Amino acid sequence: MSDYENETDGFLDDGAREGAVGVRFAEVGDSVVGEVIDKFVRDYIPFGKKEPEIDERTGKPVKQLVLILQTELRNWEGAKHPVDADGNKVDPAKDTGRRALYLPKGKNIYAAAAKAVAAALPAGEKPGAHPMIGSRVGMQFFESEDTGKGNELKKFRGKYTLPAAKKADDGFFDDAPAGESKVQDTPAASSKASVADEEPPF
Repeated sequence: MSDYENETDGFLDDGAREGAVGVRFAEVGDSVVGEVIDKFVRDYIPFGKKEPEIDERTGKPVKQLVLILQTELRNWEGAKHPVDADGNKVDPAKDTGRRALYLPKGKNIYAAAAKAVAAALPAGEKPGAHPMIGSRVGMQFFESEDTGKGNELKKFRGKYTLPAAKKADDGFFDDAPAGESKVQDTPAASSKASVADEEPPF
């Protein structure tokens, strides 16, 4: 692959992505569970700031992994109520359950996610080489610690389950009579079907 292709790889991804509201961990016990349907990396801009946080060791912006989850949540539950361009609250009926889970490198929530992924992977497999799409993620704000500096330290714990093993043809032709096509489940549908078995025990 040429350098030009490397530079432009994924350049149009943001323009093609559907919106997702961020998960809100406001109180101890707040949690989210969902199937990973998209992921990407971007600069970490702290709340209330306009510029990315800079890593003092490297002098470069701190990066964060963003996981887009398909959840069972609706009516903007577990998220800040979004507003439209005119500042009006968006109709709760438009909530499809998509939630964005932000994991800034070096933060407690990042460490909790990394620990959960590493625990779920087969021995010898590196988390960075794992595709993650189709996996299920659970994250919970379980404890708050007073730092004495005015800001609470939020502690997180996570759980991660790998996608179910699939056949080479993804089961597309299973039980389908000759000449008849078979429609596969959508991520949302498969998520609903497995919630009871895979939801983290928070």
